[in-house]
Amino acid sequence: GYCHQHLFYYSEPFFRRLCFEFGFKILKLYVGDVLRVICQKDVNPDRPDKKILRKQIEEYKKRANKEQERFLSDIKRIEKFLTHNDEPVYWWGAGSSSIIYLSQIKTANLRHIIIILDSDKDKIGKFIPGSLLLVNEWRMIKNKGIKKLVVASEFIGEIEEKMAKENILYKELLHIC
Repeated sequence: GYCHQHLFYYSEPFFRRLCFEFGFKILKLYVGDVLRVICQKDVNPDRPDKKILRKQIEEYKKRANKEQERFLSDIKRIEKFLTHNDEPVYWWGAGSSSIIYLSQIKTANLRHIIIILDSDKDKIGKFIPGSLLLVNEWRMIKNKGIKKLVVASEFIGEIEEKMAKENILYKELLHIC
């Protein structure tokens, strides 16, 4: 099932590929509030739909490779953005994107470089898994000028509105997501 706080979830295409790769065929697939798959070992490995599945898998692999290249490019951009700082870098967003990106950054001792901000009261005062970075309330930068800001959120428009309203200025912005 899918929960927005989870980093991974299962989908119909995922189960189709999984069954194909391990020699199963899907007898019934129910998609609704839950995803239910009934499958059995495939005794006819030369079914015509196998060619379609192989093509879909190749297309999926191409998309996955392209997404991986984009992700690795983002990591390089983030690492470059974090280097040579005499002031902390503020990082707005404590969701799954931040967890994923922060777990891949090779910059040593992130706690001395990055200050995490978020507006979600359920996240404030907690830590980003894997990095031990404390999540602070975004208002801590109210009426401040900051040098560098990373926004790891799809809500960039709302965040920029909040910042303008609260007189939060920045010199450099890196938006990821």
